[in-house]
Amino acid sequence: MNKIVKNLLIVFTLLCAIVLAVFFVELIILNRSSGGDEDGPSMSDSSSEKTGDETDGSGTPGADTPDEPGQNGDSDQSEIDDIPEEPTQPPVGKRYELPMSDETKTLIIYAEEELFEYAVNEFDWEFRYSGSGKASLVIAYDYVTPPAGINDLAATFLTNYLNGGESTVIGKGQIGASQLSGIHVVGEADKETYEVWIHEPFDGSEFGNTVTFVINYENETQKNVLYDLLDTMKMLTETSDEE
Repeated sequence: MNKIVKNLLIVFTLLCAIVLAVFFVELIILNRSSGGDEDGPSMSDSSSEKTGDETDGSGTPGADTPDEPGQNGDSDQSEIDDIPEEPTQPPVGKRYELPMSDETKTLIIYAEEELFEYAVNEFDWEFRYSGSGKASLVIAYDYVTPPAGINDLAATFLTNYLNGGESTVIGKGQIGASQLSGIHVVGEADKETYEVWIHEPFDGSEFGNTVTFVINYENETQKNVLYDLLDTMKMLTETSDEE
């Protein structure tokens, strides 16, 4: 082996020794660093466990003890429940108060003046649609006579409106989205639709004074406007407070 090769082997050996020494130094530093991190959480955990288990003289858990289920939750929920609700806005339009045959009751209805012309006739109240075509809501008194009852009245109520044509009794239902209900009847004549709701007698019996709600329209636009009008209705009594 010549002298040059021998020198190269010596240099290579020294380099390996230096690299190995650096590696061991770095390994020691890393071990010390990771050992410090592990000590931190373990001390914290033991402290936390001790705090949770500590009690005062009365046996009450310490301040760091988690609350029992429902303690903070109930308080938060109570705060949410205590938030006042926004007051319900009244319907859009002018308010009309129509006295019923039962003097303790008043019908409340809201109509937009740009959409309806209001008229007080001899036997009824009329809200006539002011747009194109023919459409209206007519509110009038009626009387449910014995022994026929409200169902027989419903079966023949629209006969005159339909020029003797037939109508269909749908049954008792809500009047639009209002608070009122009645026996609902529908019929058609000359491309015009009529609907009526016959409210039950005011005294709650099978016979007596009542009120009817008749609408007529030629198209869906008119129908929707009339239903919006019906939606605003409510019946008040002398002993009831308006919301």
